[in-house]
Amino acid sequence: VNLGGWTSNYGWEWLTLELGFLSIFLCPLLTVWRSPFPQSVPPPALVLFLFRWCAFRLLIGAGMSKLGQSSSKCWRELSCTTTHYFTQPMPNPLAWYAHHMPESIHHLEVLLTFFEQLVLPFLLLLPIRAVRLFAASAAVFFQLGIVATGNYAWINFVGALPTLA
Repeated sequence: VNLGGWTSNYGWEWLTLELGFLSIFLCPLLTVWRSPFPQSVPPPALVLFLFRWCAFRLLIGAGMSKLGQSSSKCWRELSCTTTHYFTQPMPNPLAWYAHHMPESIHHLEVLLTFFEQLVLPFLLLLPIRAVRLFAASAAVFFQLGIVATGNYAWINFVGALPTLA
């Protein structure tokens, strides 16, 4: 697939394409011959794992980019969110309030970001359902927090989608 042009410089197009392709396999094709609308067909375990693996790659990649040699020193200083809210694309009115929170809250936000992007991805892969539900809920809550304070198109929604598997 070649998306080409200036729109393919981000990565969420590829994520959308990958999740859309995986979604095809959630359809119970093998039971269509019995009934076009089967009452209960569990989703294939492999497809669910691939959704979780996609969420793992997305979150761990975002977290690792904040720790690398070329990352901004504000991540190491726990101060990135002190400027984030007014430098993001199209901040909304709630971003103004988030920007003016105390500095200690901004430090906590960065620590929670590290937790969400460096710890939760591993929890999404564990075989314990309660742990996966906690990790998925926390990841979705985090993505909704970003949506509430800014506008990053659909990346946050498509980023939360694979955590629901």
